Amino acid sequence: MYHTQKCFESIASHITMSNLSNIPGGGGLPDRYRNVGEQIQAFFDFAETDPDRAVPFFVNIWETQASLTTRALALQGLGVAAKHYRVKEAFADWDVLKDIAKEVKGKGEVSNDLTRWAAASALEAIGYSRQSLENLQGGGFTEPLDRIRREIRDRKFIEINRIPRLNSRGETTAEYERHLEFWIYGPADELLNDRDRSLNYQDLVGDVISKLHGRGVYLGLISPNSIVQGAALRQAGLIFKESAQIEKFIYGLLEEFLYNSNHEVSLRITATKIIHTATDLSKKLKTLSKLLSQEKDAKLLEVVLHHAQSLFMESVDNQKFIYGYLEQFLIDRTHEVSVRIMAIEIITKASGLKKVETLSKLLLEDIPLQNVALRQIRLIFKESSQIEELLFETLDQFLNYNYEVSLKIDAAELVYTARNLNKKLTTVSKLLLEDTELRNLAVRLLTPYKQELARVNADAYTVLDALVFNYTLKTWQKPELQESKISQLATYLSSASQRQYKEIFPIISMPRTNSGDWNYESAVKYSKSVVWAEYLQWMQESAIEDNEKSDNPLRMEIKKLVYKDLTISQLETNLSSAIQYQREISAIFTSAIGAAESLGEKYRKSASLLTGCLQNKHEDVIKATDEKSTHPLREQIKELVHIQNSIKKYQSFLKRIPYRIKSIDSNLYRKIKNFSGFASLEHPKKIDTYNDCFQTFDELDSLRDQVFFESLDKRSEVWSQQSEQEDALNKLVNNGCLVIIALIFMLLIFMLIFRDILIILFIMIGLIVLGYKLLISHLNNKQKLIEALTDDLCDLPRWWEK
Repeated sequence: MYHTQKCFESIASHITMSNLSNIPGGGGLPDRYRNVGEQIQAFFDFAETDPDRAVPFFVNIWETQASLTTRALALQGLGVAAKHYRVKEAFADWDVLKDIAKEVKGKGEVSNDLTRWAAASALEAIGYSRQSLENLQGGGFTEPLDRIRREIRDRKFIEINRIPRLNSRGETTAEYERHLEFWIYGPADELLNDRDRSLNYQDLVGDVISKLHGRGVYLGLISPNSIVQGAALRQAGLIFKESAQIEKFIYGLLEEFLYNSNHEVSLRITATKIIHTATDLSKKLKTLSKLLSQEKDAKLLEVVLHHAQSLFMESVDNQKFIYGYLEQFLIDRTHEVSVRIMAIEIITKASGLKKVETLSKLLLEDIPLQNVALRQIRLIFKESSQIEELLFETLDQFLNYNYEVSLKIDAAELVYTARNLNKKLTTVSKLLLEDTELRNLAVRLLTPYKQELARVNADAYTVLDALVFNYTLKTWQKPELQESKISQLATYLSSASQRQYKEIFPIISMPRTNSGDWNYESAVKYSKSVVWAEYLQWMQESAIEDNEKSDNPLRMEIKKLVYKDLTISQLETNLSSAIQYQREISAIFTSAIGAAESLGEKYRKSASLLTGCLQNKHEDVIKATDEKSTHPLREQIKELVHIQNSIKKYQSFLKRIPYRIKSIDSNLYRKIKNFSGFASLEHPKKIDTYNDCFQTFDELDSLRDQVFFESLDKRSEVWSQQSEQEDALNKLVNNGCLVIIALIFMLLIFMLIFRDILIILFIMIGLIVLGYKLLISHLNNKQKLIEALTDDLCDLPRWWEK
């Protein structure tokens, strides 16, 4: 006891009122600092750093009856100074502690909840002995100091939602101001660490942090309550640029807060935005770089990358510092694609060739980002010849691998814009070995440079020549075909026979009658209409085009009409030409398949897709030429031979007709024999072409109609004669029977007298009946002959009905 008392006296003996001016604050302490937070921090810092001088200074404040808030700070300062062991020893059994104990009970001359709480906290920190506390001279406490302190604090917590902040005039109430002072100068840390989220609590926290300034920011950021943290960040944003000292102090707090991933992302983003406004570039770069290296939250990284981009564009030095971190960030595939894309876009803006290497690596290795990398490569491809050359090699490699087809298409189109013609033709040529989409792209890109390709890559040229091969029916290009009936088709159709209309108009959907037939008169009228004339003109102009792409039925019929103007010899010549053309086509594709295999060996890739494509196209072309050329020609030859044979049979049939009629009726024979058609049968016209056959058939049909109708008339005449004779015979027979009965009766009477006369009469009657029978039989035979003839003529179909 004696030792500690002497120790304190030794400390105090060096302190006089004259040197208080050297202590921070001195008599003008509250006015020297700009805010309450700095005042409070000055008290605590003084107690911490110079306790020997701080203790008597604080005692002097407390004993001079200063303001309640200053007294509370002095009491708390004594508690802070007591952290030093030798000061704590000096405090032991010191008489002033008894006065502080009275303050705890509120028995001081000036006291309130704040000073009571501060006194209890000071005694608790000093370690006033329990025995002294329980002694009446030492205070006579019946409860521990920490319980008293907590009781005062808890009562103040309850008052948060009781005390109104503003009065009816919108002014701060006096009660609220005293309540606010308690928390500002008292347990501010305990207030800010509370979990309350009420609106009154938020208002109070905002006021406390605002008054405490930088100290409020510090206490708020270390709070576990996100509402408090938000209020602290708002205050930090307001005061961050007040001075270099404040900025430096708050920057460290924000940086520590920012690195803690346990805090809410939205609050960390706010801290990031405040940091970005700092004047110290070096510190900002280091902070952003550390976040790029360690942070995983995508939302925060978006903000970081946005800030990194603004710094990246400021100077080349910034680019050099940030680039490595951005590149490492890109390599880390744990980051979300969206933020990695942002990093790519920043890197693309870098100067120099480093970005080429990064983008190339992404394109060849990082599948999720290939489309983005390719898009950025497109942006810088033309920046310089050196960049183009480096990226060209990357694109060439990319096209060699089995990546997404759509991306390879984009890459190929980008390659196509390169300045070096030989290189881009070589690269695009490789795509001929790919599947359909890429192969079609290669064909489209190479076709404009077909002649140059022959010089750069002969195999690719041969393959391309086959892939773009568009067959034509060469027979249609012959002069004799171009000068054919097509030029006279309008006249031909306008004067067409009923047979020809029946052949043509079903093809163009000519309207039918209710019975389902084509009306000849309507067809003639339609053939003279403007619509038909315009359609016909278009058909005439396009019927012999090379492309043969139209499957229009009328166009095909027109081509048939052209074929029908040819002889068998001409058709066979055209067929031979078409077959030769097919051989030429086969030679083209055979050569192309060989070139495709050579191309595959050259580029060390399978040529199966390309050869399969060429083989299929070869088969399709041969099939198409066969369907549109060789097959129609063969069928036309076959049909023409058949028609010619039919005409000969028709002619032979008609030649026999007069001889058949001669046995029926000589008059009819002479009449038919005089028909002009029978004379032409003796000297028939040529039937070399299909159209010749048409004309001959028309003539034969006409002759047949004349014979048929004459025969039909004769048939009716014979039938009428036969009917008349049969009627006469019947009458004769009926009358003859009565006569015979009468004669028999008379014979019985006059047998002896008139025997010879009756016999003669009976014989005459029998001869008459027999004559009639023979006449009827002759007429019946003639009727059968004429019926057979007319039936044969009727059964003979007209040509247009076949």
